[in-house]
Amino acid sequence: MEGTNITLYRNDIIQSAPAYKGSMKLLPLGKRTRQKVVLGDTDGVIQVFSVKKKETVGVFKSLPLHRAITRVELGKGSGQQDKIFYCYDQTVVGVNKKGKQFFQYSSNLTEEIKALTVNGLTFFTAGDYVCNKIENSNDVQQYVSRDRINEMITARISFSGMAEVCPVLVCQDRSLKVLKDGEVYYEASLDTIPTTIAEVESVISGGAGYSTLELCIGRREIIYGTERGGLGQLFLDSDAIRRGWNMPVENSVGGVNCVCAKYDFTGDGIPDIIVGKDDGTVEIFSTGDAVAQPEKIYSGNVADSVSSIHMGYVTNEESQDVAIHTFSGNFLCLSQKPSKAKGRAQGGVDEEILNIEEDAMRAERTRKEIEQLRSKLENLKEKVHRNQTSAVQSSNAIKMNVRHILNHHDEVSHVVRVEIAIPVMKIALKSDLPLEFIHDNDSDVQRRISNTKSPSERYSTLAVHILDRPSKRADFRFKASEGKSGQVQLFILPEESFHYSQSHTINIKPLCLHQAIGREEAEDYLVRPLNKLSITGHFSMQEMHNWICFCLMDIPTRAPHTRQETLYFVSTFLDTFLLINYQEGEGHFSSDSISTLAIVRDVITQRATLQKQRLNISFHANEDSVPQFCQLIFPRLRGLTSMYQQSSLVDALKEVSAQEGNLDCFTDAQKKMIRSVSENQNERNKGTLESKKKDLDQLVGLVKTFYFDWHKFSGKALKKTYSQDIEALLSRLDTTLDDVILYINN
Repeated sequence: MEGTNITLYRNDIIQSAPAYKGSMKLLPLGKRTRQKVVLGDTDGVIQVFSVKKKETVGVFKSLPLHRAITRVELGKGSGQQDKIFYCYDQTVVGVNKKGKQFFQYSSNLTEEIKALTVNGLTFFTAGDYVCNKIENSNDVQQYVSRDRINEMITARISFSGMAEVCPVLVCQDRSLKVLKDGEVYYEASLDTIPTTIAEVESVISGGAGYSTLELCIGRREIIYGTERGGLGQLFLDSDAIRRGWNMPVENSVGGVNCVCAKYDFTGDGIPDIIVGKDDGTVEIFSTGDAVAQPEKIYSGNVADSVSSIHMGYVTNEESQDVAIHTFSGNFLCLSQKPSKAKGRAQGGVDEEILNIEEDAMRAERTRKEIEQLRSKLENLKEKVHRNQTSAVQSSNAIKMNVRHILNHHDEVSHVVRVEIAIPVMKIALKSDLPLEFIHDNDSDVQRRISNTKSPSERYSTLAVHILDRPSKRADFRFKASEGKSGQVQLFILPEESFHYSQSHTINIKPLCLHQAIGREEAEDYLVRPLNKLSITGHFSMQEMHNWICFCLMDIPTRAPHTRQETLYFVSTFLDTFLLINYQEGEGHFSSDSISTLAIVRDVITQRATLQKQRLNISFHANEDSVPQFCQLIFPRLRGLTSMYQQSSLVDALKEVSAQEGNLDCFTDAQKKMIRSVSENQNERNKGTLESKKKDLDQLVGLVKTFYFDWHKFSGKALKKTYSQDIEALLSRLDTTLDDVILYINN
């Protein structure tokens, strides 16, 4: 694997059961020159081993707990650096490096512990929503987050000259929070959802202590990764969070799973940043200057979602390796030097002969292990086929991770990435919504076969995704229009048996193409002319919050603790704006698209009716919002109309030229058009005539819907032939923006 400035060599070391994020650590160097590896997996096995001459040397391996280990950490207190702490369910267990248990703590919460830090007799835990501080096995502080906690670390922050260990949380509501005494001391709003966080460790001290620079400025440097693959830098001061660089998101849907910032590849004295993503990408960035934009010096792919990543002396004592543990359980190292066994003999025995002998012995042992695994596999296959009931029950043991995001970089679409512990060949899909699948011509991973009609007419979409080869990861993209809610249900079919499947349901919201933004980004949209929808009644803030959750993605599952809340959303398709302000008994919605407000009104009234709530609804139409909406949609309409008509004309001209055998019968303009399209044939293949027609029809449909909603909300009479009139108006190339605005207003 080669990067811009460095080359790393891959060494696959050992295979464990599937592993969750943060389930691998490297023990500190002791008397030996190589570090031992600690692995935890979803079978509940914790194991420690070292690597010697390409082979693993086991230190200890626990019996399976049959409950997933959700986090592995090393102690940070004095004399704790070689103590291992791991979590499963609501339990924290401490063992020494030889596997002897010396500590166990069980929480009284129902959440699984998914993040952990230990410092002496004090440790912090975090589940999905609750962060706890435990001292001497007693809960002393607790913080309940409004939205899901994606990651937690601790940082030593100086307050009034006194250093204090504080939890640092990154949450699903696009925020980073620093806690002090069980409450939010300060927080920062981020531009996208953060998924992981790491503290930049001092190269000089070799640990998480203060570096010389940090001691001078009294702050801690934090690196966070986002679900869209971006990175950002923050500095934690005693009184506020200072923003550093923010890397732009590349054209990738790979989210950041883990970050390590403790090794200096470039030798400039500043730790470089190592990133592991859920699409298997491993990247290394050189920071150069502490506040300068990082430069990518390496990028590779390990073909599996990266769960944990660290730096250490694993395969050799001369240089550090990038140690990686993947979701499927593969532990591997990216080494700066190729692996090479050393000769042990003295007195002139040839080193190359010794290497051949060692390789032969190693190959023989590997063959025996393979035979044992094959025998075990055949026994399991017989058991599964003999008892279908047990096969159905065993489906619960399949570990799977499904990620669903809204991609808006190249083409607005929903991206679904499926990771599973065992190889799969097919993924069946059904939905009560009409979906349009996007075929990626550059991908050789999977073929797609889809059927958009159900024999029973119960489902609008039925599809089967067939992979070219058995794989533990698959991803696909689809488009869904706004206006209706529905579900997309996946059925993952294992390679070995079709007696059972693993299912997963994805909820599609009525405003599924809207994305949450922050206050700073919303400033540019607030100056637009906005229509306003007001809903009042005898409802609580939690009820209004739940109704809004039925409309939009990226909404925290719990209502805020404040008396009033403001949310900002932008349509990734049309760039229209939606402002939401609500409190107990009131909800106010403002947008430059009246169709968006119509969807909000329909969803909320439907949910309120089910709860037998009486609502008072009022609406204020802003006349200036019509030109605003038309200015957003008209350029795209004009471009697609021209492109579609040109493509249709060229296809007809080509058919005539094929019959005539030459281009002599065409005008110069027609000849130029045919040659121009032929030269850009590759570009045209990316968006076929059928795809252009669908995009054009969708935009025309949005104009029709806007016209209908505008006249309905404004109390104006609808023209009976408005649908045909709009189609005719927009199909003409001489139609101007003013023509469209005039028709909608009249």
